[in-house]
Amino acid sequence: MTVDGLLSSELSLPVESSPDINRLSEQLRHPNNIYTLQTDRECEAPSSTVQLADDLITAVYESRCGLDNKIGQLDILLFDTLPGLEEVEVTVTTPATKKHFAINRRCESAIFRLD
Repeated sequence: MTVDGLLSSELSLPVESSPDINRLSEQLRHPNNIYTLQTDRECEAPSSTVQLADDLITAVYESRCGLDNKIGQLDILLFDTLPGLEEVEVTVTTPATKKHFAINRRCESAIFRLD
């Protein structure tokens, strides 16, 4: 999230992760299939764009969350959307910090710091 409260998210998946690319594209258009945020104040509904290029499908989400809003928790719903997905790598960048971690579907506490 930027200082002015813009939250940007990007998801990239190899095309071979889904045999039905049209269905996957439709699922990725809806951010509520990917993640939910727990913030101090509710953010605006995110916009989304989905593109296919170079054997990757990329979805970009943007939402205005307002000045001085804070993210408390990020819940990954992508595991429910893609049952064959075992792990995702996440990078969270804010004006104060940058965190890089993996979330694995099999772990109760699914965050492991990579950096």
